[in-house]
Formats: sequence, structure tokens, C-alpha cells
Amino acid sequence: MIIILIFAGSIAGSLFGIIRKPTAKILSAFLSFAGGMMVFISLIQLLPESIKLINWTISIVAVIVGALLIWLIDKSLPHINPELAKKEKPNIKRTAAMLVIGMAIHNLPEGLAVSGGFTVIPKLGFLVALSIALHDFPETIATVVPIFTATGKRLKSFLISSIVAGFEFIGFLAGYFIFKAISPLALGIAIALTAGVMIYLSFEELFPAARMRKYPVISTLAVLISFIFVLATRFLL
Repeated sequence: MIIILIFAGSIAGSLFGIIRKPTAKILSAFLSFAGGMMVFISLIQLLPESIKLINWTISIVAVIVGALLIWLIDKSLPHINPELAKKEKPNIKRTAAMLVIGMAIHNLPEGLAVSGGFTVIPKLGFLVALSIALHDFPETIATVVPIFTATGKRLKSFLISSIVAGFEFIGFLAGYFIFKAISPLALGIAIALTAGVMIYLSFEELFPAARMRKYPVISTLAVLISFIFVLATRFLL
């Protein structure tokens, strides 16, 4: 199921991007829901599990380091959000190439985040994978649009943007085998790093891209529903 989710967001985003782009309100709901899930999972599940394995001081430091690491990756790559499809149109081929490279590298830590959650509790890995799949959906739309514009071929554009999701799977596999073999101390740090990555993605990319001020009711409801969903999954599964 987790492997399916790793590819689901990117594949769905690729299809929608080359066929019919969803409305801004729908994208806002997706982004807000995914961001809410990531923040809530980090605060009520990942951080408590990290603190159990190590202590709260090291956990907080690791959260900050995780956020800084993904910040450095973002700074060295094209900033990825749904608004990118509207930019750099005069040099669309370069934009498409940079987006593909950026997405590929950007997906590696997301795969590691999924494996970090899965190592702690399998159902937690499912929740992390679902939140990242929802995050990948609008992100891939932003990538496939300039690719389609550059190539003019729907199938080629779909395959390129879908294959990029493979880097998330590579990150998941690498993290799975690494986290299974490391000490409890290192695992606690890795889980806290994962929380830092997810919190950063939520506040730096997802919530701003959701344009929450423009769609306050939709965005707020999506965040609240994401909290309820995470709690229900935690206690029912």
C-alpha cells in the first residue's frame, strides 16, 4: 500500500496536468489537507516517538537540523510549488529541465520521511505516505505543464514526470534498510529529522501555495479535517 501511495500522487498529478488542471479551490484543499497532516503527524506521533528513544533536547535540535537541511535543498534547487507553471515561459525548455532535476532530488528526502514513519509504526508510515502523496499531486501538476509545453507530447510528458517519483521510492528503500540497522539513538534522531522536514514542507511550501487567505474557509476546513483524519487513523487502525 505504501509503495502505491509513493507513486499515486505523482501519477495522478501527471494525468491531471496533461488533461485538465483542477480548480484553484481544489488545489488549495489538497495542499491544506496535506500540510495539516504533516504538521499534526510530526507533533503528535513522530516527535513523541523520538523523545522516547532519546530525549527532548536532542529531538528538538534534530527537528531544527531537518528543517535546515530541506531548506538548503530548496535554496539550491528551483522552488517547487503550483505557481511555478506560470513562470519563466520565455525559456520553457530550461524551466522544464530544471523542474525535473529539482523534483527528482527533492523527492529523495520525502521517501526517507516515509521510511522513517514506517520504521516506527507501519500505520504511521502509511499516514506519512498519504500526506506526501497529497502534497505530490499539485506539485507534479506544476512540473508536467511546462514539460508538456516544451515537448508537445502528452505521453512523453506523463512518463517523464511519473518516473521522477521513482526517486521518492529510492529514498524510501534506502531509509528502510538504514533505519532498520541503526541504533535506537540514531533512529530517534532520524525520526526527529523527518519531523523537521515535514514541518518545513508544510509551512514553507504547502500552506503558502494553498493561498489560504484567498480561500480561508476551504483551507481551514481542510486542515481541521486532516487533524480528525490523523486522530481517527491513529486510534482505529
